[in-house]
Amino acid sequence: MKGLGKRVACAILASLLSASLTACSGTSGAVTPGRAQTSTLGAERAPAAGVDDFADSDPDIVNVAGTYTGTITEVESGHTRSGTLTITISQSGKKISGPFEVTFGSQVDDLTLAGKVKGRKKAHLTFTVTGKDARAAYFTAKLIGSTLKGTGDVPASGSKPEVSLKIDATRESSG
Repeated sequence: MKGLGKRVACAILASLLSASLTACSGTSGAVTPGRAQTSTLGAERAPAAGVDDFADSDPDIVNVAGTYTGTITEVESGHTRSGTLTITISQSGKKISGPFEVTFGSQVDDLTLAGKVKGRKKAHLTFTVTGKDARAAYFTAKLIGSTLKGTGDVPASGSKPEVSLKIDATRESSG
């Protein structure tokens, strides 16, 4: 009888423990491995790392997506010229990309921007602008309010000299 009593006590303890764990987890049934579980309070818990695919996004990263218009200044071999630019940035998490259109006089260059953004309150952007030729411009910029300001350079290549660039553009309002 002593063995039977011990088994009954263990079964009762196991049953109480299982009920307690179920109540604490907020679920009313079996837990599916790798899936988020919702408590009775509506708070969702993330699945184990690597189980499900998540988008490359961080809600704390500053949103820099939008269309910016402004000016660009280029200095090459001591000669300065100014033009206009339109940048349309698409953003997926920390990654940014989009068209970078520069106009100097009647010459329009349709270029491509690709890079990343850092920062939770202030946006710091690093990006590369490329065109049809092999040369690329490397930029760093900050978004302060709705104004994007930055500098860039195109390294010297062969007989082509280094080019220094400065941008100052304002995000167009969406409404």
